Amino acid sequence: TYEERIGQEQVNRDLDLAKRVQQGLLPSKPPDVTGYQLFDFYEPAREIGGDFFDYIPLSGGRLAIVLADVSGKGVSAALVMMALSKDVRYCLASEEDLSTAVARINESFCKGGWDDRFATAIFLVLDPIAHKAKLVSAGHMPAYVRTPDGRLETHGDDTAGTPLGVVSQAVYESIDIALPAGSVVVLYTDGISEAMDQDQRPYGMERLEKMCLAPTDSAEETGRRILKDVERYTAGQIRSDDICLVCLGRT
Repeated sequence: TYEERIGQEQVNRDLDLAKRVQQGLLPSKPPDVTGYQLFDFYEPAREIGGDFFDYIPLSGGRLAIVLADVSGKGVSAALVMMALSKDVRYCLASEEDLSTAVARINESFCKGGWDDRFATAIFLVLDPIAHKAKLVSAGHMPAYVRTPDGRLETHGDDTAGTPLGVVSQAVYESIDIALPAGSVVVLYTDGISEAMDQDQRPYGMERLEKMCLAPTDSAEETGRRILKDVERYTAGQIRSDDICLVCLGRT
C-alpha cells in the first residue's frame, strides 16, 4: 500500500542518517605517528554495525588504539556502540593507568542499562618514543605481533578479562609489548575469523595467523593481504558480521 511504502521510505531515511552519524564517529583516516604506520578497514554487515574502532591521542605523545564489538546486530547494537565510544574516549583521556581506565569503561557500560548487551574490546596504548605498547583485552580476540625476525606472538588471550558489561567491578590486566623496528601488530574483530565460505566453514584463526606471519614491508601490506584472503575465502558470500581491522607497523 501507499502508506507502507511511505513508512518504508522513512525507515530507510532513518537508517541512512544513522549510518552517517556512525561513520562520523569513526576515524576518517589514521593519525600520523612518527616512525609508525597505521592501516585500518571497517565494513558493517548491514547499513550500520556494532563494531567500532578509534584512535585517541593521550599525554606524552602516546596513542590509544581501540577496537570493540558490541553483541547483536543492526540499529540497537549501533546505538550501544555510539554510547560506548563516548565512554572510551573520556575514560582513556582522563585516566593515566590503562587497566583502571578499562575498569571504568566497564562500570559505565554496566550502569548503562543495556539489557543483556555486552561488548568485547581490545585496547592498545602505543608509546612511540619508547617503542613499546600496553595492551588490555576485555574478552576480545588476541592481538598478533609479527616480529622482525619472522615469529608470530599472540598477546591478550591468557590475560583477557571479561567482556564489557558482563560483571560490575571487573579487574583488567595490562601487558607490555616491545616493538622493535619492523614489528607489525594486527588487531581485528571476529568478523574476520568467523567469515564463512560457501559451505559455512569459518575462515578461522589458523589461516589468519598464516597471513599475519607472511613476510611484509608494512602494516598496510599485511592489512591488505588479510582482507584479500578473507575476500577470496568467502567468494561473494553475504557477510553476516561486521569486519574491522587495524594494523600498526614500526617502520
